[in-house]
Amino acid sequence: MAQGLLRQSRCKKLSAHRRQAAVILLSVHRKGTEGDALPEHDFQSGNGALLKSRDQRTALTALRVTVGLYSLPAVTFLLKYIKKKYIWKVTIMRRNLSPQKMFLEMAKNNHPRYAFDGRKHFTEWKAEARPEVLSTLGKFPEQVNPEAELIAEWVEDSVRKQKYLINTAEYISAELIVAYPETMEAGTKRPAILCCHGHGPYGKEPVMGNRSTPELEQTVRQFNYDYGHRMAKAGFITFAIDWIGFGSRNDSAKPHFFSHNGGRDWCNLYYLHATMLGMTSLSINVAHGKAAISFVSELPGVDKNRIGVMGLSGGGTMAVWMTLCDERIKASEIICYSALWEEFGINDLNYCGMQVAPGLFTLVDLPELQGLIAPAPLLVDIGIYDTCFQVDGALACFNRVKQIYEAAGAAGHLELDLFPGEHSWGGNRSVAFFKKHLF
Repeated sequence: MAQGLLRQSRCKKLSAHRRQAAVILLSVHRKGTEGDALPEHDFQSGNGALLKSRDQRTALTALRVTVGLYSLPAVTFLLKYIKKKYIWKVTIMRRNLSPQKMFLEMAKNNHPRYAFDGRKHFTEWKAEARPEVLSTLGKFPEQVNPEAELIAEWVEDSVRKQKYLINTAEYISAELIVAYPETMEAGTKRPAILCCHGHGPYGKEPVMGNRSTPELEQTVRQFNYDYGHRMAKAGFITFAIDWIGFGSRNDSAKPHFFSHNGGRDWCNLYYLHATMLGMTSLSINVAHGKAAISFVSELPGVDKNRIGVMGLSGGGTMAVWMTLCDERIKASEIICYSALWEEFGINDLNYCGMQVAPGLFTLVDLPELQGLIAPAPLLVDIGIYDTCFQVDGALACFNRVKQIYEAAGAAGHLELDLFPGEHSWGGNRSVAFFKKHLF
């Protein structure tokens, strides 16, 4: 019978090099509760056998078909015939030996606990979700006295800059660059913006306008990356530090450094170190960012009640988390960091240990994480030609964030800079946005 069905489908056997190794497991439930089991059929010309078993209580008939020699249309035809004649429901499971595919399936079937659907009032949703989301970060390093040391001060392109060394936590220090508008009058105060860098060997340097080498010049041009410098020219005080593993805190860039990591990504290694100690790279970097804010807030000319944050890519990650973890931040700009974790993370592998926390995806997806910023002002930059955070997924993310802002009654606090560029700072609305919400 089965052989006849296969002949009727007019599908030829596949050549050996095209044979499928998949095994299809059919859970077949009869329409009746006491009907006869399916008749046995022998796949003598195939690569397996059709088996039957019967449970008197559920009338479950299980079929195991090894699909090795027949093309997909043939198998599809057979399944349709069986379903029409005998069954109510068919569940198909295929064997899989790829861990990556396993994670993809897990991501597809993951339903974050605090996915925003509008059924709960925004205030209630945020009150429940935010503490659990923050708990995924683990412990935070304790704050220490910065013991700041001014290393250098100079004027560059109408911007006055200072470089400090400060302690950001126990056992670790950081370079900090602060930029002031050269025209800023003595005795006045200005808003300050923490400018977060993303991935790349140079850390804060290109963000704060360092073009001193061809490589730095190219980096600034490629990513339109000098927003720290340009926002200072526009009238803000800006500042930046290196996150762990980047710039001055990149162990691989130290003189006479000998790598023991076998070329592995420091972001991932530091994440492993941190989780062994009950922390995450995010909790460490957030603590360092908060230390920078605390120090800069006490500098002359800084209005500590008007602090903003902005960042590109991995810097967008930090902009989100800094806003969620530090209530001193009053306005935020997320640049080219909008998508869904199933897509840019698990499918595209476009993330690292700097950007994740244990169990986070079981609680929220990236739109909800960004939506937890509401009702505070938020500007989102999306590049139409961005190949890291592609525009379709980025806009899908933004539209979900928009729904959350609308539910919060803060639709006017969310803005979008959709620009015809690649993975870079749009820069079209930033000055007006921060002047609106910080000045």
